[in-house]
Amino acid sequence: MELGKWLVCCSLALSVSPVQSQAARLPVNGSLGQSVPLSMGIPHGSKNDEVEWWQIITNLKIAKWENGIIKYYGREEFKKRNKLHPEDFSLQISDLQREDAGVYEVSVILYSGDESSRTVQLDVYEPVTGTNIRIDQYTRNCNLTLSCSVNTGDDISFRWWRGGEALGNDSTHHLSKTGEELQLHLTGEPEDSVYRCEARNPVSEGTAQITLRDVCNGIDPGTDLGGKGTRRQIPEELRGVHSSPAGGGTQGPVYELDG
Repeated sequence: MELGKWLVCCSLALSVSPVQSQAARLPVNGSLGQSVPLSMGIPHGSKNDEVEWWQIITNLKIAKWENGIIKYYGREEFKKRNKLHPEDFSLQISDLQREDAGVYEVSVILYSGDESSRTVQLDVYEPVTGTNIRIDQYTRNCNLTLSCSVNTGDDISFRWWRGGEALGNDSTHHLSKTGEELQLHLTGEPEDSVYRCEARNPVSEGTAQITLRDVCNGIDPGTDLGGKGTRRQIPEELRGVHSSPAGGGTQGPVYELDG
């Protein structure tokens, strides 16, 4: 009986397809509109080798190399975005689009007739841009709710920092479940601390920051309407810095009071 169970277990393990097992081990992240190489590290074979690239989900043949000749398949627009490099048989996809995401397979047929294949999972993400911090709520003693948002990007995770310290939940700070909001519960005068929001996905990141004391000094303490302030523009000298995925900074009104 135990032997029978062992045989069934082994049989199931051997039946797992290489597409499933290898795709999980070889993920590649690409940025929407950019270029990405799918490289398998295949050595250059003899002139009798054949190499083919396929997109598994659509069952679409993309490119074929045979005896030094490369042929591309599919729509003309699709063919223009693909390039097979004969040096290592990597496939480069340009101007990435959402529909490019999926499992890709490269198969190699040797002169002996032996065939091997490898797979890779390509995920395509929209880059993060326009990271900013907004003050949604404040009270007379400058207890704040800060919200971090972006203009574009998907699959984003948020993280807050005070100086070089990553923030979690404590007596002064409380994070929302998604990490987009940070509540500050102050017991005394606001410190001259820099708070920074980091918005990140697998292909890019953006940051925005504020100086707490500057923000609190820019709030009129006489404007206290049930714990919420009236909407007004923060002075230009208190505006923060947006960091784009390319690393550039632009001056802008990263926070406003939302009544």
